[in-house]
Amino acid sequence: MRFSPACNSFAASYLIRQTSSTAREFQFCTKHLSAARQLHTTMQKQKENECSIFSNLYVSEGRDEQFINELHEMAHNKTGETFDCALVNKFSDPHYNRTSFCFAGHYSSVSRIIKEVAEVAIESLNLEEHEASHPRIGVVDHISVHPLGETMVFAEEAAREIGAYFGTEKGIPILFYGSLNGKRLSAVRRSTSYFRGGQDREVAADLGPRAVDPRRGAMCVGAVPPVLNYNVRFRCTDRKAVGAIARALREKDGGLPGVEAVALRHAGGNYEAACNLLEADRVGPEEVLAAATAAAAAQGGIEVDAAYTIGLTAAEVADRLARALAGRCSGGGDGGGR
Repeated sequence: MRFSPACNSFAASYLIRQTSSTAREFQFCTKHLSAARQLHTTMQKQKENECSIFSNLYVSEGRDEQFINELHEMAHNKTGETFDCALVNKFSDPHYNRTSFCFAGHYSSVSRIIKEVAEVAIESLNLEEHEASHPRIGVVDHISVHPLGETMVFAEEAAREIGAYFGTEKGIPILFYGSLNGKRLSAVRRSTSYFRGGQDREVAADLGPRAVDPRRGAMCVGAVPPVLNYNVRFRCTDRKAVGAIARALREKDGGLPGVEAVALRHAGGNYEAACNLLEADRVGPEEVLAAATAAAAAQGGIEVDAAYTIGLTAAEVADRLARALAGRCSGGGDGGGR
């Protein structure tokens, strides 16, 4: 069995921990323990995870269960063919008609598989037939790339490669953000009709054409530190009232540091504040929920109905990746994204 480049220390360190506890655990992985130890030693000379990333792929489809399952199966099989990449999460929301896939591992493998899965979605779906309360500008609306270590270098390289592929080779307008150009995603989206519910005929693309194919749309691609998506839903069908709550949360309107928020209609016609937490280690879900509850009370006593995260923290991604890769090395199950 061939192990991947040095950044696969997730599997190495996990196998060593698992196999050293008892003789039985040691025996079940004897075949690969030597390679794992050698890999682990190599990685000790470098910064662990330095070339490992994770990436979220957002597809504008959340209701066609057959298509979502087929895309999920493809994604799972593609990552299962590697020893340095895993599908670690999938989140589908029929109310928003939107699905996200999270891939993690070596930056080159993540980039390659993201391109393959996204291309199938783009060729299979038609944005003109898409209906949802969640805003979007493309069939594959957004691809975010994040480091699992401290350096942004490999996340940036993967994001540029993904953007170049779809912009230059596939003719999709690409809008970059994050460390690629210093822009925030929210600012890039405001330069389009994203928040206005329209469909752009032309965008100020960084790569690819300015003209937008109405069937495929445009795509935002960025490299940023890990972002946590956190939504607070209210027992309220008044968009203006929940919009005021979202403004109270937003950093740009004097709210919480590192918080972006927008009011969106969800289940039963109720609205929620959909938030991006850009500095979740500083301002996390607890702080956002407390501020949202207070702001809702100020809007005539509106009650919170539910609060939930979408996706995984970087620590959760790293753990699922380690388990998935170790499972493959030992001949066991994948352990991620199913």
